[in-house]
Amino acid sequence: MRKQSLIKASLVLGIAGIVARFLGLFFRWPLIMLIGDEGVGYYQMSYPLYMFFVAMASGVPVAISKMISEKKAKGDIQGVFEIVKESTILMMFLGVGTTLILIFFAKPIINFVQWDAKSYYALLGISFAPFIIS
Repeated sequence: MRKQSLIKASLVLGIAGIVARFLGLFFRWPLIMLIGDEGVGYYQMSYPLYMFFVAMASGVPVAISKMISEKKAKGDIQGVFEIVKESTILMMFLGVGTTLILIFFAKPIINFVQWDAKSYYALLGISFAPFIIS
């Protein structure tokens, strides 16, 4: 029973990954048509920074769900609520803090990584992503 469940879950995740990649095509094509080659260049400069925040934010929920599962397996419902409350507060502070850092330090970040000064607005555009992701 468990092996079949694992195979089914893996299949669902694999198909979801393929569908997500396919949907990305429909996002990118109009983007290129709307902002042109230069705009795509600025977008591509800030995209690795965006992916860094996505990678950081996606690991935290896995750890939180593991901690919640452990508490729930022990029957500690109060502990589950405590973890949910604390993790929500933590993620809000991290999201807001990272967003504010990116907004207020966008120009120094651009100078430090030696990007084109015109990429400032692309960096401001992705600065809200950590708040939304968290």
